[in-house]
Amino acid sequence: MTADARGALSDPVLSAREIAHGFGQRGVLAPDETFFARQVHGIRIARVGEDEPGVEADAVLSTMPGTSVGIGTADCVPLLA
Repeated sequence: MTADARGALSDPVLSAREIAHGFGQRGVLAPDETFFARQVHGIRIARVGEDEPGVEADAVLSTMPGTSVGIGTADCVPLLA
């Protein structure tokens, strides 16, 4: 992993495949247009373009290229697909 000027981390494998991404760290701000859900343990999936930011959900899904989504992790493992 390498850090950009903002402090966000990037993975060389994703970068080599030209997949835009960034893994934030505490104190690193996400881009303004980033879609965040209010994360809860459950089964609901927030869909970018259908749901409002801040909706209660356990996952965030976007099928829109170029969309920035944000999730926080603690005891969960993020799944990027």
